[in-house]
Amino acid sequence: MKRFLSALALSLLCLTSLTAQDNVPADSLSSTDEMGEKVPRKRLWERGLAGKVVRYFNKANQPKPLDEFDFSVIGGPFYDKTSGLGIGICGSGLYHLQPSNPSLPHSDISLTVRATTKGMFSLDAEGRNYLPNDRFRADYEVELTTFRNEFWGLGYAQNDVDAHSSFFTRNQVFATGSFLVRLAPRLYLGPSLYYSLYYADKRDARADSLLGDRPRHTSTPGFGLTLRYDSRDHALEPRHGMYFNLEQRIQPSCLGNKRTFTTTEMEWCAFTPLWKGCILGGEIHALVNCGKDIPWTEYAYVGGNQRMRGYYEARYMDRNVVEAQVELRQHIKGRSGVVAWAGFANVFRDTHSWQFRQTLPNGGFGYRWRFKPGVNVRLDLGFTRNGPGFIFAINEAF
Repeated sequence: MKRFLSALALSLLCLTSLTAQDNVPADSLSSTDEMGEKVPRKRLWERGLAGKVVRYFNKANQPKPLDEFDFSVIGGPFYDKTSGLGIGICGSGLYHLQPSNPSLPHSDISLTVRATTKGMFSLDAEGRNYLPNDRFRADYEVELTTFRNEFWGLGYAQNDVDAHSSFFTRNQVFATGSFLVRLAPRLYLGPSLYYSLYYADKRDARADSLLGDRPRHTSTPGFGLTLRYDSRDHALEPRHGMYFNLEQRIQPSCLGNKRTFTTTEMEWCAFTPLWKGCILGGEIHALVNCGKDIPWTEYAYVGGNQRMRGYYEARYMDRNVVEAQVELRQHIKGRSGVVAWAGFANVFRDTHSWQFRQTLPNGGFGYRWRFKPGVNVRLDLGFTRNGPGFIFAINEAF
């Protein structure tokens, strides 16, 4: 808890110091020269290195010409149950693939590097590309992760027992991408690719016992088809509209999988303004695996920085998951805003084993700071069945 409070305080200090100049009385911002005339006096955060940092972030928030690649970097401390206390560096880039068409959305790229006291190191890159006239869209995500992972087994019955806590070193390479063709206004369809390489090394005795005879190392290639409808006004900071994404994927044995299995993943989001500066958003997400000998490394799980925020990532995991959340987003002043959310999730093996009493609750609140137009840095405090968790990330959760 001390580490969490320290990370929260440092993160808030870093962000609020960048907006403090809006709250200083005007008469404290000047001094007099030898002739008795008033001259501007630099504030504390406008001097030296602090001044350069403030000017950098003020510049990052200014709109750029459509033909300019706009890339900025921000960093700060964070704490969550999965990785412990650490430092995160986030880079966000906006660019336009058709400067002559201002109605085309900005393409974007997000880069995140994290290192923590629990030996975690991760590198994540993701982005969306809107090609000329929005006839095609291309999305991608690549993630490399290594850290000492806590493990409670597979399935709710094992996951919910604290005494099952065990450890192994998780090394993972994950990549996915899609290329979509416009079929009708806001409706897209296209192929997708998927690959995951997972190594569960340096396991303790309890982790080996919980895994049984399941493979410790897996390689899972696959491909599929994605159907998407998107009427949001902005992909990174939506204020109104709807987003629906359905991906049907197959992981065939001919590509090296032990046996062929399929994965169906659905995401639905909707956003609407309620009053001045307030947005209500909602999301439903489901992932269902079908087949025999599905690798345990491909099981659905609860946790992360997008859904069920605050849960230890993959403490609860099984073949399938259904989860939902609603979030209230309120702009406060300048570049600052706050949010509050509530959600739930249920992991289960099949429809026969689904039980309402195994539904996991979630809720929390957070602070938003506008990093650049349409891009927010977020600090979230999530409350879970197993205690609180703190998240530092870039872009909205959904």
